[in-house]
Amino acid sequence: MPTKTRPEIQNRPKAVRNLRRLISQAGLAKHRGVARSTVSRAAKEGGALFPAMVRDRVDIDHPACIAWAPKKAWEEPEVVEAEPEAEPEAEPEPEPYERHSDYCGGCGELHSAYGGTPIEEFAQRAETPIRAVRAALAAELAPALREDGQIDIAHPAALAFLAQNPVDQDDEKAPLPVNGHDFLCPSCPDDEHVDFEHPIFLAFLARWIGRVPQPADVAEFSAEFPEWSP
Repeated sequence: MPTKTRPEIQNRPKAVRNLRRLISQAGLAKHRGVARSTVSRAAKEGGALFPAMVRDRVDIDHPACIAWAPKKAWEEPEVVEAEPEAEPEAEPEPEPYERHSDYCGGCGELHSAYGGTPIEEFAQRAETPIRAVRAALAAELAPALREDGQIDIAHPAALAFLAQNPVDQDDEKAPLPVNGHDFLCPSCPDDEHVDFEHPIFLAFLARWIGRVPQPADVAEFSAEFPEWSP
């Protein structure tokens, strides 16, 4: 006896009906060529990407995501099958990670474990000419200069120098990449989280808020972007 199920649906496996192509917010930012904070803001309630959110991931086939980030603008990402909405599974606990690791889960490459910042790299992170940095090393940056000739980027003097050139938070590509990598790459233990104690994150935060970051600033940023918290 035929069932009342619509013919075009009754022969389709349940898994196919619930198949979605999902990507992490960090992955979408990487393939779209924008800062992670840009995706995070768009994913919040009221943002352009919010209708496409499936828990903490983005449905790349949702009309809201297609309109915000056309597929032609980024490479085909790795996708996963979402669990049926009717029977959601508990979120897995994040894997433990070692702080200040030299492995960047954000880009899948190895970075030198932080042991100081070369002057040229510091100039890139400050978006300031090298000659201006060298001049500052004889003045306000002097306390941050290490014996090996590199700069302690988490030193208050270095953070104060970085804060003099705050980023435009509305600029999707700010701050600019460093050596071909996202500014925050060395502080990322995996493809979604950021170590809020890492020197590179503190450098980012100094440029983000335009002042030397204090513990309260880190807490406020963590509350604004909880999906970045490990």
